[in-house]
Amino acid sequence: MSAKKKNPLKDLSAFLAHQEETTKVPQPKKISEAEAFLEKKPTQITNVSRPAKIAVTDEVNAETIKNLLIDLSENKETDFRIELYDIIKGVLEKLNESTPADKMLINTVLYLANQDNWKEAVKTYWEN
Repeated sequence: MSAKKKNPLKDLSAFLAHQEETTKVPQPKKISEAEAFLEKKPTQITNVSRPAKIAVTDEVNAETIKNLLIDLSENKETDFRIELYDIIKGVLEKLNESTPADKMLINTVLYLANQDNWKEAVKTYWEN
């Protein structure tokens, strides 16, 4: 009886071939299949309601803006305070001239919106 000599390289090759087969990534679909999918008609159409359009009057004044902000605050789907902070910051950024009080208000808004890391928020804002 002769002992059969093992060939570790052959075993390794067989193992790697088996691994390759089990971990193969499926080939991407051909472009023609993707184009066919895009040409299909939708099977379900969802109605999307449009948001109510705000009637803009010829006269924009503080009272009108205040009423619009009150309406916005009653919308439960948004975080009103964060939106208010963004509005204040956005308006101040658009002014032709910036005063020290404007800068202080921007810093205050940044603090209120980012209380956990307000120092980093202020630093990042003014660097940009």
